[in-house]
Amino acid sequence: MERKKQIFIWITWVVVWPASFLFIYNYTDPVFNPDVIWFAVLASAVAFFPIIIGDRPIFFTYGISFAVFLSEGLFYEIILTQLGLFMLMWKIRVPKEQLYRLPLNMLMFLFVSTGAAFVYYQLGGVHGAAVLETPQAVGAVLGYALVQIGLNQGSIKMISKWLYGKREPWVTLGDIWEYFTSLAILPLGFLLFVLYVDIGVQALGLLGVPLLIVSAILRYLHHSRLMNGYLRKSGEIGQELASFQRVEEVLDIFTERVKPLFDADQVYILDIPEKGKMTLIREVGNTGITNKSSRDVTGIPSISRETWRSRKGTIFPDHRSWKNYADIYKKSEMESVMTVPMFRFGQIVGVITLFSSRKRKYSQAQFQLLKILSNFLAVAIENARVYERLKNKEERCGLTGAFNYRYLEKLMNSYQESSVFSFIMIDIDYFKWVNDTYGHESGNEILVQFARRLEDSLDKSSTVARYGGEEFVVVLENISKEEAEEKAEFIRRVITDEPFVVYKHIKAEKEPLEVDLTASIGVATYPIHGDHPADVMQKADQAMYTGAKQQGRDRVAVVEA
Repeated sequence: MERKKQIFIWITWVVVWPASFLFIYNYTDPVFNPDVIWFAVLASAVAFFPIIIGDRPIFFTYGISFAVFLSEGLFYEIILTQLGLFMLMWKIRVPKEQLYRLPLNMLMFLFVSTGAAFVYYQLGGVHGAAVLETPQAVGAVLGYALVQIGLNQGSIKMISKWLYGKREPWVTLGDIWEYFTSLAILPLGFLLFVLYVDIGVQALGLLGVPLLIVSAILRYLHHSRLMNGYLRKSGEIGQELASFQRVEEVLDIFTERVKPLFDADQVYILDIPEKGKMTLIREVGNTGITNKSSRDVTGIPSISRETWRSRKGTIFPDHRSWKNYADIYKKSEMESVMTVPMFRFGQIVGVITLFSSRKRKYSQAQFQLLKILSNFLAVAIENARVYERLKNKEERCGLTGAFNYRYLEKLMNSYQESSVFSFIMIDIDYFKWVNDTYGHESGNEILVQFARRLEDSLDKSSTVARYGGEEFVVVLENISKEEAEEKAEFIRRVITDEPFVVYKHIKAEKEPLEVDLTASIGVATYPIHGDHPADVMQKADQAMYTGAKQQGRDRVAVVEA
């Protein structure tokens, strides 16, 4: 919330609340009743069972304050309501930066109390035993209850719109719970009043415990509903994760779903690829920026590393409970932390750690949910890795790691008529001489280095494939014929500028040997040089042989248009 709005709330509270409280005291001229103390104790106890829906707490002290209003009047009803509010704020541990919520709610409850009381008095309402003896009291009581609920809901919506710019629908989940709990609590409050008139303070013993039980039951029902929602959501996320076949996609969808689900400011996923090593594979900050680069964090003290070593998850309520960790992920504004290990067949394979800037953000229910989701993620990552290994085996050359001809065929078939791309065919010059001079194992070493050098010299949009033997092909997308020729010349220089190193040679020398190589290169561009990608690639191959290889090697030849 804007700072100026917070200041406005505090100033309004200082000006309005004490003056209104004093005015109500003088106007109603309340008579002190020691029994009110027992009502206050009961209201404080009931305030310990709030229901939290989003950022909106719902508590049930208004049943008791309703009974006090009918018995003692508006002044004591305000005292009990404000006392219940204080206990609620203490219970939910409002963070320091949100302390403005206390004066804001004090003003709102003051407005609701006085507004409902005004209607009550206009309808002929009275206090004490006279309520049960006055015919018009029934309408006044109903009017008070309805106006109180209406003013409460209206105030919340107005505050949400003014302070936070939220446009809530007329009926929200919080409204439904408010109406439902009012139907359960207000009749108990009226019954408490009737019994109090009849038997005195003993009524608190007869109905106080049931009221506490009802509050606890309603909170349990809400908790059960929340857990069912969590379980349903976890099942949906689990199914969604299972539908992706690449690790990057799995991590993307997991962080996209988990961050808002837990309202986390930061999400970290760490992988344990082998015993004794931990790698950070995904990091999402509080600005929503995702860091997909992996880095080894094995030797860095952190909460995640402690989770890995202990094999146990933990919830830290605030930064004081984890300040002893020299955590590289720690941010000064972070408070709550929830961390769980990921298991697969009894082995720990990773860690998920969530950070929040709010104190006591995470509950045991959320902790259990994250444990379930961690199992889904562990399975999804493993399945994706198996798929990627099988796909790499099918589409990549087993020796060089470059793509193979099968992948090249799929790539060509995927292009549209409107596509623009170029083929650069590369054949290592005198490669037979290399095999005969240094041995076939040295030849294999050079093929591996050759593929790596090509890949390292090109960007990720380029495709490097082994066409066969010592021949490679580079596919460049969305570049002109002239740009492709320049890139081919660049590749030629990359090959010739530095020698290749062979270790497993058949020479008498034991040390590694350097081998200087050149290459013949042919270039063709689609659709300039053909109507079908396969025809264009064949023309690039012909250009490489006739225009480069037969013309002296170590040169680039471009298909003539």
